[in-house]
Amino acid sequence: MALFRFINQNIRYPESALKNKIQGKVIVQFIINNSGEVKNAKVIKGVSPELDQEALRVVNSFPVWIPGEQSGKKVSVYQTIPIAFKNTPSEINAETWHISDSTLIVIDSLKMPLKFNLNVINPEAIDTGSVNKPFPSENKNKLISRYGPLAKNGVVQLTTSKDIHFFKDTSGYKPGDENYIYQKTDKMPQYPGGDSKLMNYIGKNLKYPVVAQENGIQGKVIIRFVVDKTGKIRFPKIVRSIDPLLDNEALQVIKSLTGFIPGEKDGKKVNVYITLPIDFKLEEMGLDQSGYEYDGDTKKLLVVIDGEKLPVGFDRNWLDFGQIKSYKISTPVNKKVKQELLEKFGNDGMNGVIEITSLRNIQKKSMDERPKDSQGNHIYQVIEVMPQFPGGENKLMKFINENLKYPEDSKAKQIHGRVIVRFVVNSTGNIERSEVIRNLDPACDKEALRVINSSPTWTPGRQNGVNVSVWYTLPIYFNLE
Repeated sequence: MALFRFINQNIRYPESALKNKIQGKVIVQFIINNSGEVKNAKVIKGVSPELDQEALRVVNSFPVWIPGEQSGKKVSVYQTIPIAFKNTPSEINAETWHISDSTLIVIDSLKMPLKFNLNVINPEAIDTGSVNKPFPSENKNKLISRYGPLAKNGVVQLTTSKDIHFFKDTSGYKPGDENYIYQKTDKMPQYPGGDSKLMNYIGKNLKYPVVAQENGIQGKVIIRFVVDKTGKIRFPKIVRSIDPLLDNEALQVIKSLTGFIPGEKDGKKVNVYITLPIDFKLEEMGLDQSGYEYDGDTKKLLVVIDGEKLPVGFDRNWLDFGQIKSYKISTPVNKKVKQELLEKFGNDGMNGVIEITSLRNIQKKSMDERPKDSQGNHIYQVIEVMPQFPGGENKLMKFINENLKYPEDSKAKQIHGRVIVRFVVNSTGNIERSEVIRNLDPACDKEALRVINSSPTWTPGRQNGVNVSVWYTLPIYFNLE
């Protein structure tokens, strides 16, 4: 019977119910309206909250029915069906496997603890991602050989972008060249109204992160950036870090600056480096001044998320602070605190600990708040089968090379490098929501977006055997050679 075949193919036994050996028959009542749509589904005999919710999910996902008729007229009709959950272990295979808490997450070769909440990672920090199923057995053996026993249930590999705060390389240019960036010039760039107006703008627009206030984090973030010959801000970078919370806020304020009067050399407008300190002081906020300043080596701090220690080298710039419920910093300010840290976290915590609680549980209840595509479907970050350009990656590179038109003005100015574009491949294989997340120059950025938006229909990505929408990040190279 087609109805029960559909249910069997789409039902997902909740992991918590499997673990607790909960089983039984959920009876669901619903209406098939005169258009054949399922309406007002409700459980009239339940088993447990997780099984009841899954039964409703499947019923609400039914395709359009052939409506009932009364006296030759289509009418709405009640239907009642049982959905059975039987806890009989079945062998997991390549078709039924899916990403779960037992899947190992690897970021830049760092192995995260199992049950790591991937939602705490900022999508913009990710350059590439791949899902490695533990099937066939040769793949499983390779994963275990490379990552150890934790890889037996598959691996999600993520590579972060190294160019989030790109620093312009001018080693190939000489003074006088169009793209050379000067350290000092005859006339330095100036904000309209002078330094006092600049400090006033920063003071009004700088927002002291609440989490940083609660943890007593204060200090001076130093940022270096370029004011180009048109007066625009380019390539801002942190050269002295305090904490990602403050670093990111300082960067946002600098990026919002506009209208600089360009610097000049020999009467000609030129590109110039500017170094600017951004102060975060608790006393200016009227707050407790018992905070501290980091010594610049934030890598010494142990990061603990949801009670699990993360590996040394985990970069807090990867975090999406919107997915964090609490953020507590403890440093060995005295012997007592140091001893407490050692007892709780071992030698890993001797230099201080950042304890983070994610919104894991809240996230599960807030799916409707996640980004959606033009069809109203949720957009994933990482899925089991990523979308593919027709013919594969080589064909994608060929398509870009054949269709990319190097802007003549950019070429004349010897502007070269890469533009990083992020876009959604939706469940029908079409491109939408394309955006530049790493700029080169306006003309190249625009051309990179044009090429991506002109690409043919892709083979959509799949999750649990269903076509879904997913973010895709791609570098577009502009090479003078």
